[in-house]
Amino acid sequence: MSAVFQDFVIQHGQTALVMLGRMPGTNGRLIGEPDPEAAKILIDQMEMIREKTQGNLLPEERDLLDRSIAVLQKDFSNVMEIMAQSRSDAESREY
Repeated sequence: MSAVFQDFVIQHGQTALVMLGRMPGTNGRLIGEPDPEAAKILIDQMEMIREKTQGNLLPEERDLLDRSIAVLQKDFSNVMEIMAQSRSDAESREY
């Protein structure tokens, strides 16, 4: 597997996880408030790379990219659900 491609996928995935509040940043701390919009941009970029490299990746590269996207999409959905529930709970307390 190309080390540059592998590093690209891993770095994009890790950055998206940091933006989702699922992984500490370079300072060793989780971000205060998740930024799902920033994470979504990174996930979309990875999906674009998958589409644009169709048929040109080694099986191991394709597998890494597919697995990374699947994990990030699941974490993104979970964060969005948690944030929606938190907003709903906050609105309920206001009444």
